[in-house]
Amino acid sequence: MNKRLLITLATGVFLLVTTIITIKLAKGYRPDLKNGRLKATGLLLANSIPRGAQVFVNGKLTTATDDTFNLSPGEYQVKIAKEGYHPWEKKLKIEAELVTETNVRLFPAVTELKPLTFTGILKPLFSPDGSKIAFTIATASAELKAGIWMLNLATGPLSFPPKPRQIAKSTPFLDFSQSNYSFSPDGSKLLVNFANASYLLDSDRLNTQLTNIKAKVAKIEEEWEEDKRLRQKTWLARFPKEIKQIITESAKMIALSPDDTRILYLAEKNATIPEELIPKVPAASTQPEEREIKANVLYVYDRREDRNFRIHEALDNITWYPDSRHLVFTADEKIKTIEYDSQNETVIYAGDFEENFVAVWPDGSRLVILANLNPDSPLPPNLYAINLK
Repeated sequence: MNKRLLITLATGVFLLVTTIITIKLAKGYRPDLKNGRLKATGLLLANSIPRGAQVFVNGKLTTATDDTFNLSPGEYQVKIAKEGYHPWEKKLKIEAELVTETNVRLFPAVTELKPLTFTGILKPLFSPDGSKIAFTIATASAELKAGIWMLNLATGPLSFPPKPRQIAKSTPFLDFSQSNYSFSPDGSKLLVNFANASYLLDSDRLNTQLTNIKAKVAKIEEEWEEDKRLRQKTWLARFPKEIKQIITESAKMIALSPDDTRILYLAEKNATIPEELIPKVPAASTQPEEREIKANVLYVYDRREDRNFRIHEALDNITWYPDSRHLVFTADEKIKTIEYDSQNETVIYAGDFEENFVAVWPDGSRLVILANLNPDSPLPPNLYAINLK
């Protein structure tokens, strides 16, 4: 009886100890043979797009993405590199029992251009929803094509770029190259203005019957502004009230990230973001932040982690990359990208492009630029896609 009891107790103790050790190992604890105990570690999930990049920790090649491995708590210089791509590097803080992710997007070091238009185009305009580009054609060599065209970026694989669709034809009495136009907030309409006439076009079809709505333009523009205001109010409702107040009173909202978690804004006045607007989250970013915002500087606020990052001095052309982790902008006659936490600023295109025009493909696979690759050509510039895969 005593023997059975001892066996039962021993078995119970063994199972309990095994369970505790298993739980500890799952949390990142590892045997410390020198001190005869389990030592707490953290996990680094080193992932990247594309996969199979080399991972260097403090200068030492450690593994390849995608992989998860243990590190003792502390700060590490982590570099991820792949042949043909710009390297990524960041100082990461590893905390005990927590998983830190890299979430790296590597951009190609050598870019490939594909033409999207061939006749020469004027006045390209990117839609607010990021899915279309409107432009005009007005060259003698393309007389039959003169008018307003729409390029839908949401269609066509990389090897077969989408074909533009004409939505309005110019006539001897109505030259659309002399007009100015703007998109509705949802991108479904295009308001075209001449000196003495205005037309409201559907952006997805050829508009054959045109009606002058000059008398209604002021009301339409007022409704669109109200629509924008309500959209911004809805977006800001997800953020702490202190951030909403700063955006409303001391800053200008530029753009919400595609996943609705981060907001890009331009400070117009000096202001202070209070500390600890939300409870601290585990494994939050440890990159330097700035809560004392200065006028004429761009910032990104992350509502999940309550972190505010200084991005750049005021820029005229900056937009979110579709992964919500990068921003694309132009500076020094180059196209650059930077992470939302202000790290890893990278030049992704340094060739010729015009009018500071850069658009991002909805799936992030390409950029669109306006360029004239043949300076001797009499044609206006064309749209080109820059491959980012």
